[in-house]
Amino acid sequence: MIPHIIKSTALLSLVAMASSAEAVTIANSFERELFSTGNNTGVGARAGIGSMRIGDEDGDGATDQRGVTEFIITGQPTTTSASLEFDQTGILLGGSFDIIIEAYQANGAIDVIADYSSPSTGTVATFSSTDYERGDTGISFDVTDIYNAAIANGDTAIGFRFKLVDESPAIQQVVTYGNSVLNITTVPEPSSTLCITLGAGLLLLRRNRK
Repeated sequence: MIPHIIKSTALLSLVAMASSAEAVTIANSFERELFSTGNNTGVGARAGIGSMRIGDEDGDGATDQRGVTEFIITGQPTTTSASLEFDQTGILLGGSFDIIIEAYQANGAIDVIADYSSPSTGTVATFSSTDYERGDTGISFDVTDIYNAAIANGDTAIGFRFKLVDESPAIQQVVTYGNSVLNITTVPEPSSTLCITLGAGLLLLRRNRK
């Protein structure tokens, strides 16, 4: 009886090894602040969202600011869980305004016009600029469905764009985010060798029970 228990335990261990989840963190290929004027700041490690007045005090020359971050996903598998994680790195002038994060089809390289205005492939989250404070880390939102759709579509990269929900007022306020990563969890498919081993183990258990 004991040998059977030992063999069963060993077999279960192999099954656990075959189905164990693996956590993978994908670093961003870049983060940038982009402006409605078609420029980018050239400053890495932050994505700024807001509006700056360039002109008179009435805001006639207001320039909307969006933050973008992209991740190369070529060769990555579909996942059971994916999340976009980032930190709040700064704030200029403060105030309260609503921010939306939306995904877009990307290529992992800076393309100011396309990254600023490419069609959205899905909404990640909407939140207030006052929900988090400067220095807050590990802010995270689920992107599992968006990520898996990009993989299924054969996309080279996936982009996330931070922008104002309402870009009409000249609020002259900016909040910045940075250190973004894409966290995915996968369950690797068992190798052919492991499948053969499991099959042999099951056959051995069946014979021993006869």
